[in-house]
Amino acid sequence: MIPMGTGINTMESAPPPTFGDEITPTMLAHGSSLLFNPDLSETTLQAPSLKELPVEAICRRYRGLLIGVEGTIMEQGGEEISSDIMGILNAFRARTRICLMTNSTIPKPAIIRTGIPIATHIPLMPDPRGFTVAVSRHLQDVTQRAGAVLNNQCAMIGSNPMTEGGCTEADIDFIMVNPLAGKESAAFKLLRGAGRGIIAMHDIARNTRRGQLKEDRTNR
Repeated sequence: MIPMGTGINTMESAPPPTFGDEITPTMLAHGSSLLFNPDLSETTLQAPSLKELPVEAICRRYRGLLIGVEGTIMEQGGEEISSDIMGILNAFRARTRICLMTNSTIPKPAIIRTGIPIATHIPLMPDPRGFTVAVSRHLQDVTQRAGAVLNNQCAMIGSNPMTEGGCTEADIDFIMVNPLAGKESAAFKLLRGAGRGIIAMHDIARNTRRGQLKEDRTNR
């Protein structure tokens, strides 16, 4: 439970069953936000896969990590986590607090067997409230004297800007990896690809502006 007075609205009753690849109005609204608000499309880091992330550097920078399930550590519709992905998860949790994020209301047995906390009974991604609740419930460390872990001290590692990328609206950095192959619907795959395309488009614009600013300073 979230303490009263936090201003966080939670889902007290069990939500209807979901399996991680539904297209929701919230997801479509977030896609529009990404398109028209470039700041929400910023990524702290991009990598081909979870296995190629710099674990030490990430854990030095952040006090806690949220990590996506579908398409990030497990194939969409898959049942198992590969041993090398599990090795990376263990490396992360040996260095910082982590929590798994999924839009499936029935976590797969392989996810449960990891022993890593799973954010459940929260607003589904990309709703920013869900990320905030996950940080509040699972990324706090009472053994530290540095105070409460805040959203802006955490990052979300995921493969889908249209779901996990909603973390940016909660002031949580987004680390994006390429999606694992899976059995998601064609519409869901298309929407995820559109989200990644929007990020690529804004990245080009950002890099162009940075190059222009650098050139202007050089010519002064």
